[in-house]
Amino acid sequence: MRILITKISAIMPWRAGFAPNDGNKSSGRVVVLLLLIALGLPGCALPGYYAQAARGQFSLLWRSEPIDSVVSDPSVSASRRRQLILASRIRRFAVEQLALPDNASYTRFVDVQQPYVLWNVFTAPIFSTEPVTWCFPIAGCVAYRGYFSRQAAFRFAEQMRQKGYDVSVGGVKTYSTLGWLPDPVPNTILDLAEEDLAGLLFHELAHQLIYVTDDTTFNESFATLVEHEGVRRWLAQSDRQVDFDAFEDRSHRRDEVIKLVLNHQAQLAALYAQDLMPSLMTQRKLQQLAALRQSYLDLRSRGGGGPGWDAWFSQPLNNAHLAAIGAYYDLVPDFRRLFNAVDQDFEVFYKAVGRIADGPKQGYRTTLAAIP
Repeated sequence: MRILITKISAIMPWRAGFAPNDGNKSSGRVVVLLLLIALGLPGCALPGYYAQAARGQFSLLWRSEPIDSVVSDPSVSASRRRQLILASRIRRFAVEQLALPDNASYTRFVDVQQPYVLWNVFTAPIFSTEPVTWCFPIAGCVAYRGYFSRQAAFRFAEQMRQKGYDVSVGGVKTYSTLGWLPDPVPNTILDLAEEDLAGLLFHELAHQLIYVTDDTTFNESFATLVEHEGVRRWLAQSDRQVDFDAFEDRSHRRDEVIKLVLNHQAQLAALYAQDLMPSLMTQRKLQQLAALRQSYLDLRSRGGGGPGWDAWFSQPLNNAHLAAIGAYYDLVPDFRRLFNAVDQDFEVFYKAVGRIADGPKQGYRTTLAAIP
């Protein structure tokens, strides 16, 4: 099943319309928002996970303000003004050159006063490469849970760890409500390099275009392809060959590492399919994860990888940590073949992806894999 302009991921499975920080801060609108949540969700869940999500999302929108107002404020630093102007240019490019949605998203700014907007928790059984999925009204099932509080995210992760699951927690600099709410530009992304800022905004806007319920890998891989190809076009149009070449080199390094991770993940999946005693399964799992780490070190010694991947591999390797990578990259090569097959025409590409998304879910991978 495909939904257009309706991804809320694991954060906000509801829709509400109100204008934060616009002079109409009525308590009635808060009540409306909470009523919408309560009507769409099991009552027992509201006091916990959904309540923190409501508070976090409402705080973002309530404190946001138009970028034009921020840019014209003389008290705003030159660097912040420069980055916000750049974000606005990138958004306009996304609409005009990449055929991405033109709405109120990324026309406002919010300072969340922390390094990440939220933290995602990935969870997987100790003997499975498939992540645990969490299901929500409208959004369907996704492979992670998002928390606006770092403490709450790690508390939940520890609870799952105590239950015997592999867990992985990662900070998120921004996310998409898929046009259901006017996503603001948070301060957490203003320290990014230009191509990274562009890629992130392209990725999140792509989520607003096509979303398949219950299929995190399809959604994230599609958005990742739009992100990568969008950045290539952004750099090419600015005639900055040096930056373009650097981006291509970094993309090659990334693809090498992703291939490495996915190959070892496939080997783990084959291991878990065997009928082994838990003690022996655990031993071989640890050996496979150690082999993955060593493979990366070998790649690094040959000039591959990079500081960002060094940080990723410095964390404990487990099924949940690997699942986070698979969700974002597993189908990217397939989407890239489709993109090339339509002569890299974004609008034609989106229509083709939409047709695939409208088909049976079991046929997604077969259809994509058959593309020459």
